[in-house]
Amino acid sequence: MRFSPAQLARLRLARTSGVGPVTYRRAVRQFGGAEGALAAADRWLKRDQALVSADTIHRELEAVHRAGGTV
Repeated sequence: MRFSPAQLARLRLARTSGVGPVTYRRAVRQFGGAEGALAAADRWLKRDQALVSADTIHRELEAVHRAGGTV
């Protein structure tokens, strides 16, 4: 299962604690996409928030795939 860097960035951003639909849209709009929002995360994330790692996203996607699910 292959995902583009942009798709992985969207998943990482969406799975980050405290990032709901409004914050997601604002960050994507302000920084020109999810990849830009991730690159600038230290400028807009609160101190108690941490981005979900790419490794975590890969593990979750593999678990979905093993269970027969699709994304």
